[in-house]
Amino acid sequence: MILVFGAGGLLGSCLYQAFPKDVIPAYHSDCDISDPLELRKFIEKIHPDILINAAGIVKARSVSAQYQYKVNAASPILMADFCDLLDIRFIQV
Repeated sequence: MILVFGAGGLLGSCLYQAFPKDVIPAYHSDCDISDPLELRKFIEKIHPDILINAAGIVKARSVSAQYQYKVNAASPILMADFCDLLDIRFIQV
């Protein structure tokens, strides 16, 4: 089973469409990846074999620089750490 963050975006939605039986799509409404505790609990609950992070903010007009940093830089690091602890393969795109 593959958990895909950013399933509402271009790449994430393509992954879900290509492999609907294997992918668990994760949208912002499912998990706020900028919140470390929420992120960890969500990953632990799903406990996929593979986690692909396709989430990111590309047009930052309506969000703060701090939030953009959390989503684009800090969250992938946390995902990698959580995946390492839980023996989940992590792919950052």
